[in-house]
Amino acid sequence: MITSMHKGYDGGGLQTNGKSEVHIYNKVITVTEEHSDEDGMINVKFGLVNSTSKTVNIIKVNPHCSCTGFVLEDDLISPNDTTYLSLEVAFAQLKILKSTYATVKIDHKSKYLLARIRLKED
Repeated sequence: MITSMHKGYDGGGLQTNGKSEVHIYNKVITVTEEHSDEDGMINVKFGLVNSTSKTVNIIKVNPHCSCTGFVLEDDLISPNDTTYLSLEVAFAQLKILKSTYATVKIDHKSKYLLARIRLKED
C-alpha cells in the first residue's frame, strides 16, 4: 500500500457516473505543456471509483512504458469510495509518444481499467 501522493492535474472535478461498478473517473485526460511542472514533468491524478457494495482490490498497475511512473494511494477501494492513481511522464517524452497510459488490474468482474494521458493536438 502506498499512502503518499503528489499533487497532479485531474482534468476536472471528481464525480461518479451513477452506475454500480468500478471505473476510472476522467479515464482520458488531455494535457498541454502548461500542465508540466518546473522540471518538465506532467503529473495527472485519476480517481478510481468503487460504486459497488464490495471492497475492490487493486492487484497490479502496469504502466505503458518505463517512461511512465505511477503512485497508487491505496490498493483497496472500499464500497462507495475512491482511491487515486497518479501517472507521471516527462513532457518531452509525451510529445514523442502523443499519449501514455497504465492498466489497472482489479479483482472485480471488469478485471482491467485504463487511465490515459493524451497530448492535446494543435
